[in-house]
Amino acid sequence: MVKALCHGRGPIPLHDDVQPLLARLARLGRTGDILAISRSLLRNEPNHPVLRTNYFYLGCLHGVVTPGEACAGLTQLADEWSGRPEILGALAFARLKAGQPAEAEEALAKAGPTPRLSDDYRRAVAGTAAALRGDEVVARDTLGKTNWRSLLAIEGEGFRAILAASKVASLPLPEIKTKGEYEVPTLEEWQAAQDQRHRSFEPKDPGSSAKYPVPDLEEWRKRQQRK
Repeated sequence: MVKALCHGRGPIPLHDDVQPLLARLARLGRTGDILAISRSLLRNEPNHPVLRTNYFYLGCLHGVVTPGEACAGLTQLADEWSGRPEILGALAFARLKAGQPAEAEEALAKAGPTPRLSDDYRRAVAGTAAALRGDEVVARDTLGKTNWRSLLAIEGEGFRAILAASKVASLPLPEIKTKGEYEVPTLEEWQAAQDQRHRSFEPKDPGSSAKYPVPDLEEWRKRQQRK
């Protein structure tokens, strides 16, 4: 079922019908599958806030969506949905990825106290923002209190990449977990399947394909090589 949904094969269900499956995939750390499934479901529900958040946040983490695209998409989402904390948390990471620590901290502050964003995620964002600002003391103190294992494997790698490029040396960095925990599944097959669906089906919203395009494979490869 997961493979069929990732590749857009057969009838596409609604988000509410597969939410338990998405939750299970999240617990397993299979964010590549969640990204692919969300992209497929967006064909029929192009305005769904959870699917759009998944697309921009996980797409940014996996290098399928640029930081600029993620910032723009998540900012629009936050405006449309009155600053839902999970959207603002995703926006905070995208801002960090775009090299905008002040904007990342602003997004996190707007989210306010909420169980939807873990304390460790907040510390990861705040500590990384401090590192990007060059505030060595705050960065080390905040990141040193972060339990990186509580985050998704791909989130840990995302923060690690940003921190490694910062100007602060010897920071407490998240461990790199095995690639199988978060690898994007067969992008070539996913793209081919999506192209086939474009030829076979018309979306309910004609503009949805333009909003959430299938990433160009060569461009994706170039982005991976630049990491």
